[in-house]
Amino acid sequence: MDVYRDIDRDPQRHAERMLFEARPHFENRWSCYERAFRYYRGDQWTPEEIRAFHSQFRHHYVFNEIATKVDHLLGVQRRTRTEPVVRSRRPERAAEADEMTARLAVISDLSDAEYVESDVFLDSLLAGYGVAAVRTGTEPGMPIKIERISPYEILWDVTATDRALAGARWLARSSILPRRKAAEQFPEYSKLIERAGANDFGDLPGILSQRRMWRATRSNEVRITEFYERRKVHTWHVVDEASGAREVFGTRAAALDWLEGLTTGTALSGGEMFTADGRSRYHIQAGTRNAIYQTLIIGGHTALHQETALPDFPYVVSFCHYHDGDFWAFVDQLIDPQIFVNRYLTQWDYQLGTSIRNAVTVMESLLRRGWRAEDVRRELSKTAPVLPVLSHGAIDTLQGKSPDPALFQGIDMAMSRMVDYSGGRNYLGLTENAAESGRAVAERVNASSIGRLPLWDNLRLFRRRLFTLALWHTMYLEGDPPESLEEMELSISLEEVASTDSQREREFTQMKELFQSVGGIAPEIILSTMIELSSLPQSRKERLLAGISFYQEFAARRAAEEEDAKLQASVQKSLKRSDLKEHMETAQQTTHPQTVNNGYSIGTPGLVQSLMAA
Repeated sequence: MDVYRDIDRDPQRHAERMLFEARPHFENRWSCYERAFRYYRGDQWTPEEIRAFHSQFRHHYVFNEIATKVDHLLGVQRRTRTEPVVRSRRPERAAEADEMTARLAVISDLSDAEYVESDVFLDSLLAGYGVAAVRTGTEPGMPIKIERISPYEILWDVTATDRALAGARWLARSSILPRRKAAEQFPEYSKLIERAGANDFGDLPGILSQRRMWRATRSNEVRITEFYERRKVHTWHVVDEASGAREVFGTRAAALDWLEGLTTGTALSGGEMFTADGRSRYHIQAGTRNAIYQTLIIGGHTALHQETALPDFPYVVSFCHYHDGDFWAFVDQLIDPQIFVNRYLTQWDYQLGTSIRNAVTVMESLLRRGWRAEDVRRELSKTAPVLPVLSHGAIDTLQGKSPDPALFQGIDMAMSRMVDYSGGRNYLGLTENAAESGRAVAERVNASSIGRLPLWDNLRLFRRRLFTLALWHTMYLEGDPPESLEEMELSISLEEVASTDSQREREFTQMKELFQSVGGIAPEIILSTMIELSSLPQSRKERLLAGISFYQEFAARRAAEEEDAKLQASVQKSLKRSDLKEHMETAQQTTHPQTVNNGYSIGTPGLVQSLMAA
């Protein structure tokens, strides 16, 4: 029984039903995203609240603590950027892994992947999830493209319970594009895009409605839905154990027909029906494989429904916080303390203003004709007011009260909660102590060992899945892709290293400390190593290293010349000593020695003088 028969007959109805069932879950998340974005940019009061404040002559203060916390996390993410490195699990394929690493570096540079990662990370902080796409590039010289996708456009199977969405049955992108852009993105369906009606766009999220003149541009836009579904495809293999031949069939009935034909043909031809160990030569094996089906819906019409060669969904999702299928954003926990801060500061300012002015009572009947209480309030706002009254009892000033000190305690409590929710004062760089100095904080940030914030682990998972999919695309373009990402990961592993600049700075510091702690190292070695790890321009490095090389050659030549001079002096000294010995032996043999008081024997005076001269 084919469970996908009805789905394949009407794939558009199936896709629309899945989207309709999941949309309420994402609409709730989109409303939270809009609210988080408003608070991040400083729009933290509703129009009704602002009108109420103005009617009371109060100012709606905004001390945006959320923006500083989010921007700090973005700064840490940019400081700890990493580069993908492919490691081969087989030593003999190390050169191939290095080539794959170089390809990923090119894809990352051409796609500005580091900025895409920052945008996706910001989406996850505000919306709870961010999305990036890996696709084959249509631009010249760009085979693989990595780009950020708006969270408003992505929906998936909400029954999935793992953060990698490996258990999600489907994932879809539903976007509204100008017809010209849609025709450029899908040129093979340009005619369908032209005649497709601007139908059932549904209710757009509020922020999207604000960003476009919807009524004016509706006729010039079209909705395009890309629906990807993960399926388990069952296969049946007819295996010939003797020869190793294998035939694959999509149904068991077809496999049985083929098996019957093989056995019948073998029996009629007198061939061997059994192997050497007595088993049947032909038998059937069942197998499964993962398949990704794509359904492309343009303006309410099914343009495409087919199986793809993709090993996984082309969209990679990065979560901020995730548990058992539910996800939430970093800003969600900061909104209530932010409201607390704004309201306390606004109330404090209001009480401060009223305490300075004090309360005033006015009897309008005792004012000069034509004067009202509003005129008195306006006159009292001046430095030296003049009030025409019929009696001095018309106006009475009541003593005001100072602002309640508890307001300051409430403000401090709200701001401290926001700091705690964001990782603590040390993590935010607000304070340092002897145990954790600025250097220690920097080293911890460089190592990305931020244990209190699980969103960093989610970001690492996103990067690994993103670049694994990009690597699969490069292998697909070369014509030799693995059947699945798991099969590819059996031979290689994708790891991360610190970005080139951060790694060079770290190595420079480490080598500096090593040279300071270990003595006796040649200055030339120290200088060449520090130059190589420095951030100087490459041309200047080459000139300095060339100068060091020339100096080393000159020093070696000079040392060799000094050594030769020492050897020559030693040889000359040895020759003189041998000559002196020979002269002394000759003198002893040819003359009669005379004994002096000190016991030494000498020769004739002429010989002594010649020896002295020598």
